[in-house]
Amino acid sequence: MNYKSLPPLLTLVGIVTVCQAVKVTNIKVPAAFTIDKARNETDILILDCDYDFFQNESGFVLKWLFNDQQIYQWIPNQKPSALPLMKGLVNLTYEASPEPFFKHKSLWITKTSWNLTGEYTCHVQTFQSSDKKSARLQVIVPESKFELKHKTDDSGVVNIMCKVSDIFPKPDLIVEFNENDVYRKVSDIDIQTQRDDDGLYTVLAERKVQISQMLCPTTIRCTLSLLGTNYTRRVETIFYDSNEPNLESDAICDTPSP
Repeated sequence: MNYKSLPPLLTLVGIVTVCQAVKVTNIKVPAAFTIDKARNETDILILDCDYDFFQNESGFVLKWLFNDQQIYQWIPNQKPSALPLMKGLVNLTYEASPEPFFKHKSLWITKTSWNLTGEYTCHVQTFQSSDKKSARLQVIVPESKFELKHKTDDSGVVNIMCKVSDIFPKPDLIVEFNENDVYRKVSDIDIQTQRDDDGLYTVLAERKVQISQMLCPTTIRCTLSLLGTNYTRRVETIFYDSNEPNLESDAICDTPSP
């Protein structure tokens, strides 16, 4: 035996083994998913996993994990199963492909709630190899109400209140004044946050301003945004100085005498 020829042979075998290992090539998880409250149901939320698999490998198993906890498992020629965390929340009859080793690779979540926000992992394995990829999903519960009001009290103080109710995740609120066609962010906003038993947030942004510091008229704008998403909402109202107490946005500016 020529022992000098063994290292190249071992190297070649190693290369063939690596090239034929099961490999996750892509995981399809939306960055954000918005629940449709108006329809009282959700749009289709399907998480998908693409992978390369060589049939000379044996013992294939596909798993989905949520925040590192297994929630789904499928073995070809067997029915897929949802583990306790996702029982009743997954369509186990959905077929992503007619191919036997890709048939139940996808995870169709039929009931979506805010607490399904997190990291999802597709993990594929055989007796010979394994691979996985992860991606984060942000579930958005739209607000039930978003309002902006202002009111002037007897002492000449304008109380500006922007409130958003029953939303997830926790929103950011920015109040701005449009002065001479330029929006200026209002500083020193008092923010009050509450979270109910359902996990939804209600946030109130409030600011008191002396009426002498307000132009007449002034457009007031409140912007709602959710960090890490493209979800944005705006609402506007117009302030008028009527020189009369307790009047809201339906008042009119004083007109100088001729």
